[in-house]
Amino acid sequence: MIKIRKSNEIINNIDANVSVIFAGGILALLLCVGLSTDSLMSYNAKRELQTALDSAVLAAAINADEDEHNSVGNAAFHSNISNKRLSNIALGFSESNDVVHGIAVANLPLFFAGILPSDMVTIRVSSRANVSLPEAFPCIISLNPNAQPGVVINGGAEIDAPGCEIHSHSVRNPALTINGGTDINVERLCMAGSSIVDNSNGSFRGRIETNCNVAEDPYSAGLPVPNTSCTHSGRVYNVPVVNLNPGVYCGSFNFNSGVNRINLAPGTYVLNNSIWSIDGSFLQGDEITFYLNDDNSRFNWNSSIQGQLKAPTSGDYADILFTERPGLSRRNFIFHDENGFDFEGTIYLPSKDVTVNGGSTIRSRNLQLIVGSLILNDSALNIENPIDENTEFSLVYLSE
Repeated sequence: MIKIRKSNEIINNIDANVSVIFAGGILALLLCVGLSTDSLMSYNAKRELQTALDSAVLAAAINADEDEHNSVGNAAFHSNISNKRLSNIALGFSESNDVVHGIAVANLPLFFAGILPSDMVTIRVSSRANVSLPEAFPCIISLNPNAQPGVVINGGAEIDAPGCEIHSHSVRNPALTINGGTDINVERLCMAGSSIVDNSNGSFRGRIETNCNVAEDPYSAGLPVPNTSCTHSGRVYNVPVVNLNPGVYCGSFNFNSGVNRINLAPGTYVLNNSIWSIDGSFLQGDEITFYLNDDNSRFNWNSSIQGQLKAPTSGDYADILFTERPGLSRRNFIFHDENGFDFEGTIYLPSKDVTVNGGSTIRSRNLQLIVGSLILNDSALNIENPIDENTEFSLVYLSE
């Protein structure tokens, strides 16, 4: 005799089976979410460790003697670690053949520690930085990709800078113009663009490379912005010797032909809506920085100016002789008819189209010119070879 089960019994059994299947599906889904979470956490932790270790080996290679690699590397590493879940971090640094090696090991607890066989994963990363003496150094960098041209060297201009390179980011037509009657002694002209005008007739000693991998802006991350509250108001000077102190200069400052010498005390000179007009004076300043705070601030370098200016060797503006507030509009910056400037430091004016006019001479043992664009007219730029056995800088780069 065939028994027919009641429909409600069948429905109850189906419901029970569905509940079991649903519960199993939920567990599988949770397990997948947990594994995905663990994988993502491990990936992010490894990436953070790698970034921190890369920074550490670079810092050790740049800033430390061999016996200080561990202390400098550790400090740089931990300043870049924010993951609080990482534990038992072990670091090691070593150097051989001008290569700084770094290894970092850390433990990371797993999100699904109670389900998986192990409740912890060990993460290992390694990095190394090569240190090498460069064959040449980018002493001049023209940053504006739309400057047409980025660099112009006109007749009568002389550049004597062995061991230096000129780099231009310009991709316009032309990116570089060299006219006749020039005398150029640099290691290389490196142009991002492909079009140049070369009328030098063999006076250029070096090589020109187009579509070149130009040096990047070394200060693209930005420099500190100083206080801009006025501490000095505009005035006219006629006395033979003027002594100035750091601060914020607002308004017009005229140094007339009766001023023979301007002494600049160490520090930062901020020009805030300020124009300095200098006529026939000698400028002297060690450990100084000029900071242009706005589009209106500028120097009017008039006839027969001389000077010896050196940038600071430490502090917020270490190695910076001239700089400006980020984001300024494109403006001209002109050196005109100077009898001779002896600069040491970096002129960093990325918004400025810098022109060095007839009769001007700029010479230096240690000068880097980083500007929007550059024009040399019947002027002389002399930079002693910065690459020698006693050089204080090297190329440092990640090789792993």
